[in-house]
Amino acid sequence: MLAEKGRIGLATNAESWLAEALRNSPIVEVPISMEIAMSSRSISVANQDPADRFIAASAKVLGLTLVTSDKKLLKCSEIEVLSA
Repeated sequence: MLAEKGRIGLATNAESWLAEALRNSPIVEVPISMEIAMSSRSISVANQDPADRFIAASAKVLGLTLVTSDKKLLKCSEIEVLSA
């Protein structure tokens, strides 16, 4: 979405870039489980953006530290957050 909105530039299309990034990094894709979906409804995030809520809920359910520069996600007190 960021590439489509012109907020970031990619050398290829978003699908190819993401597939390549996942192949070349230790990042693991996590499916949205029922537990994550339900947690996304109640987690305290400063906005109603579903993507932000799923990201925060994933970190909470999986016990992960979220690394972000998003000011609203940085304020989420229910998860460990590290400013990027």
